[in-house]
Amino acid sequence: MATDVLKLRVIFDEVNAERVILPSRPETVQALISEMKDKLNLTYDFRLQFEDPEFDNALNNLVNMEDLPAKATVKLYSEFHRITNLNLPSTFYASLDKYTPQLLQLYKKRKTGPFGQKLEAIMMAFEEQDKNDICAARTAALAGLPHYLKEDSSEVFRTCKDDSEADQEGTVALVAVVNEEEVLQVPFKTQHVSIVLEDMVVMSHRSWTDSLVILFALVYALHLKYPEKLSGFFEFIQVILLDLDDGRKQLRPKLQALKNELE
Repeated sequence: MATDVLKLRVIFDEVNAERVILPSRPETVQALISEMKDKLNLTYDFRLQFEDPEFDNALNNLVNMEDLPAKATVKLYSEFHRITNLNLPSTFYASLDKYTPQLLQLYKKRKTGPFGQKLEAIMMAFEEQDKNDICAARTAALAGLPHYLKEDSSEVFRTCKDDSEADQEGTVALVAVVNEEEVLQVPFKTQHVSIVLEDMVVMSHRSWTDSLVILFALVYALHLKYPEKLSGFFEFIQVILLDLDDGRKQLRPKLQALKNELE
């Protein structure tokens, strides 16, 4: 059995990569995938491609461990990519950035009722952020969307001041540990975000918006049911942001009305 150390740079997408060091080389590709799942706290299936030095580091499917250099870059392909053939983060953010200015304007107009008050609080918090920070605008657009749709996001999107307060239970959830000065439960700046599925933390990330992209991908690829109280929010991502309509003939009325406002 080979005992050489295996050093990997694991690419998840265009903006996310992590280093993984294994004390010995697994004998099979499936064994490597199993060890990567353990190291990266992943629960979903994926396949691997690697930068092949025989072909100027072009990506090739990893079939035999003998082909993988001791220090290598591998790219992880999840079930979501296989199903949709999308570059998920690029597609998601391109569409979100297109609609964000309009969404924020809609939020400013809705000031009545409990959901209007929550939107007003989110927009007040957003006004304190750096206006050149695209991440802040994205966060405000996404955090405000459930309230605009009159949905309760409190069970799915949670914030706390430190890990000791984190409630990591739930079928589908994002648990953000925010900075001490963070206000109004809006995760503009986070220490880290836990992605929870079926009462388990499956991944952690620094960015709340990136964590939401990953959460949606997992829920969609694993055919999990959208949280009942946030079904409109997740359908907005699926149908309007990512254009994955699953053959449906029409949107529910509140989503169709929002889509009309954005066109």
